[in-house]
Amino acid sequence: DGITYTKTGANKFTYSGSPSDYFITIDPIENFEENQVVIIVIKAQDQDSPANELEEISAFSIISSGCPACDSCCPVCPTNPQLVFIKTVEDLNKGELLPGDTILWTLKIINIGAKKITNILITDDIPAHSTYTAGSITGIGGDDSNLTQLIWNVSSLEISEEQILTFKVKIDANLADGTIISNQGFLSSDPLTLLSDDPTTPEENDPTEVVIGEEVIVINNPPQAIFIVNPFFGTVFTVFEFDASSSWDVEDSTSDLEVRWDFNNDGIWDLDWSQNKKAVYHYNLTGIYLIKLEVKDSQGLIDIATKKITVYTETEYKKKQDDQGTTTDERLLPQSYIKSDDKQDKTFFKPKPKSIIPPAAVKAVKVANIATLATAGIAAVAATVSVIPSIPALFALPLRLLVLLFGIFSKKRKPWGVVYDSVTKQPLDPVYVILRDKDGKKIDERITDMKGRFGFLVDPGKYYIEVKKTHYKFPSEKVGENSDEIYEHLYHGELLTITDSGAITLNIPMDSESFDWNEMIKHQNKYIKFNYHWEIFKRWLPFISFIFGFVLASIIWILYSTSFNFAIVLVFLILWLLRQLGFKEKIWGLVLDRNTKRPMPLALLKIFFAKTNQQIHSVITDIRGRYFVLLEPGQYDVELNKKQASKKYKMLQKYKNIKVKKGILNKDLWIDK
Repeated sequence: DGITYTKTGANKFTYSGSPSDYFITIDPIENFEENQVVIIVIKAQDQDSPANELEEISAFSIISSGCPACDSCCPVCPTNPQLVFIKTVEDLNKGELLPGDTILWTLKIINIGAKKITNILITDDIPAHSTYTAGSITGIGGDDSNLTQLIWNVSSLEISEEQILTFKVKIDANLADGTIISNQGFLSSDPLTLLSDDPTTPEENDPTEVVIGEEVIVINNPPQAIFIVNPFFGTVFTVFEFDASSSWDVEDSTSDLEVRWDFNNDGIWDLDWSQNKKAVYHYNLTGIYLIKLEVKDSQGLIDIATKKITVYTETEYKKKQDDQGTTTDERLLPQSYIKSDDKQDKTFFKPKPKSIIPPAAVKAVKVANIATLATAGIAAVAATVSVIPSIPALFALPLRLLVLLFGIFSKKRKPWGVVYDSVTKQPLDPVYVILRDKDGKKIDERITDMKGRFGFLVDPGKYYIEVKKTHYKFPSEKVGENSDEIYEHLYHGELLTITDSGAITLNIPMDSESFDWNEMIKHQNKYIKFNYHWEIFKRWLPFISFIFGFVLASIIWILYSTSFNFAIVLVFLILWLLRQLGFKEKIWGLVLDRNTKRPMPLALLKIFFAKTNQQIHSVITDIRGRYFVLLEPGQYDVELNKKQASKKYKMLQKYKNIKVKKGILNKDLWIDK
């Protein structure tokens, strides 16, 4: 249309004619943090305008991913493969490098990307002025049939996997001082091709060299700290996952490196030095947080990496999803969320003497209320079909009603356990709770919710429970009994012998080691409603009312020996007996195939807030098709998925608007397909 745009400077243009459709290419924008809103304004200069002023012709906003082109702003891109390919050298004779010395060449490859690398083939020409030492080749797929070019058919590298390849050569005789011996390997794969790099120099992809007459100095290189955050934004319901498995070191293997984390840049390390590269954290307040990772090698050298994440309100979060056209990451509050390698996670607490936990301690809701309802039913029938025979009986009627009232308050154990502060008695979150077998092998794990709740479905066997939280220690030294003024059935690290299939829901006290600002702010802002005196009242009211009701019922029966009064006393006795026997109702849900009427093991349940795509939980059924999920009261959508032969899950059915009233989802779910 006769419109001309001419670039006159950085992001500056001149144009002639009237504005119309146009295409402008802008150089890559750098130095923006993840999740930062960037407003781009395009202005042009009208050469025909007397004032020759800049005029805005377009404006729009984008959200920086922090990884626009997998460049330096994003060390590990989640979509592109990445390899570290380095070569080092060592003079096995030490001192100055002399003719006749034997040197060791070492190639190291590490997959630091987020994808498996396949079809890896490495070749390395024997350097000039040296002779290959026959049989010295080491490493996967090594082939030295050609004495002038070595080959390693590595095949593939999984994520975070590394391989070390070595060979030896002997320096030729009669070489003059200053002669350079240079070597460089070549790697081909799907889809990368690389030349090896000398990690001791600032240049990239340069050959590794030694010089005759000079000492080959072996130095310790610092590690490279790299980590991934998933997701990089969320809400106070989000469990953020941090993975430093891509960190690496020239001398040490990744598995030997130690890491520590500061999740809110407050100068306090939330997780201290450990070889476990994976971690999770749950933020209770909205805002922008700077995560700091330190990686340390075996010689004590340290590297640091940082990233930012944003915690939104639910309204802001939903708007951001709508703006980006994405769905919630599947890692929002899963029941089993830490995918840590058991080889890196073998620590568990020193067991105390064995204790046998009776079936009553394996959670199961007692039938106190069932028996109480039966009592109420008997009372209602008696009141309608009988005639009050005497004045004493009329006097006893209010007492009978009082007895029934106390029966209603008879105590019932809740279908979950609570991790709490041993001094303040307030529930703690987030706490990482691990279930291990008697040999220390991890069976399952949970993270406590905002009310400190957790629970495990188990079969008969012997187990330990391990709990971890920043600024707290376990087992508690301040609460050493089986109960305190609020909580019963306490756990202190002993070996549990479970004699009945069900849910472990013991209460666990932890001792505070230092001041926890997170807990203080959480309670100051009333994210958790907790009243110490009210909790004590709730703790003892059921027991006192039950005893008082039983005594009162017995007195009435003694004074007025009627069949009805005896029935009330009998109900109290039956109720007490059922409690002692550990009688329980089902607290878990089942996923069943409607055609076969059989439970469906290993089905994946995804749980969403009703009428949204915001996933907040995921759980896999056990081999009996059972599941166990703690939720806040409300309405939820549940998606049922079945594992296919390809090991991927296929969505089969979705239940909508399931009501959760008492903090636990235990509805039996049927799959029709």
